[in-house]
Amino acid sequence: MLGSIVSRAVTGNAPFLPALVASAVLLLVHWLFSSMALRWHGFGWLIKGQAVVLVREGEIDWAVMHKTHMTEKDLWEDLRGKGVFDLKQVAEARLERNGQLSLIKAKPEPKVVEVRVDQGVQTVRIEIAG
Repeated sequence: MLGSIVSRAVTGNAPFLPALVASAVLLLVHWLFSSMALRWHGFGWLIKGQAVVLVREGEIDWAVMHKTHMTEKDLWEDLRGKGVFDLKQVAEARLERNGQLSLIKAKPEPKVVEVRVDQGVQTVRIEIAG
């Protein structure tokens, strides 16, 4: 019954009052589920799932990518959106429960410069943090 009302509401063929009631029921169910998830973390985990790590220390976890139905192109699109163009820049990339990608960037390797002052004088090494 509710399904046919919602179906007709989508196509624009449903009467106004039943479509309004169906919408109110959907809102009520959403409110009820979110309220239960707020109070009982187990229920929240059941309906929302949990965050998963897709990239750790520059290495993609292909099993998790497959499990979450995320392609490599999807991952790169999200990484580029966060200013990452090389996996070496990623300490951890996590797919959150809301579908967003959160990112912890890796600390860049310091650049080492050796300066020779004069023959017979000790060489000076300078590390420049990235």
